Amino acid sequence: MTKVAEAASVFATHNPEAADELRLELQTTRLAEAVAKFETQIAAGGEEAVWQRLFEDEPFLLTLAFGRPLSFVRGQSYVGGRKITGAGDRIADFLYRNSLNLNAALIEIKKPTTKLMVRYRNDGEYAASKDLSGGITQTLEQRYQFIRRFDQHRRDNGWEGDAAIEDFDVDCVLVIGKMPADLPERRAFQLFRKNS
Repeated sequence: MTKVAEAASVFATHNPEAADELRLELQTTRLAEAVAKFETQIAAGGEEAVWQRLFEDEPFLLTLAFGRPLSFVRGQSYVGGRKITGAGDRIADFLYRNSLNLNAALIEIKKPTTKLMVRYRNDGEYAASKDLSGGITQTLEQRYQFIRRFDQHRRDNGWEGDAAIEDFDVDCVLVIGKMPADLPERRAFQLFRKNS
């Protein structure tokens, strides 16, 4: 790796097109390997903790959900909510940071076997399942608690300088279930998701 890193600037200077092709090839290979792990895990099912580990091992997979450059901060992040009795902790599955504007991003994950939509009416209309709407509410509550206690988080975690994280516009993503196969159910899900 050291030899490759030393040669990288020379290679990029003398043949930038080939350097871009090499970068793309490395990224594509890494993505293909991560997708293979992901597909194996989907076939096996598994509890939420298994998915937590997979995304911790391959943190760039979750950055694909945002469409902007993010960097992994940590998994299992306390965001707030603890009462004086010690109850009520709110824990986000992942905390990321936008690499451009330093805004925080919270990610909550659920199992891929979680049902997304349920039949709402007999004429083929569907509505969000209890688990989907509950997951959204949980994620929004985590965001609320995180922003509410942000100054304390900044002090406690030393989020300054190169480690700075901001709360100007905290993004949230809920990773849950699988795309429905049934067309009316998939349409209802896409309409719901687009407006969430």
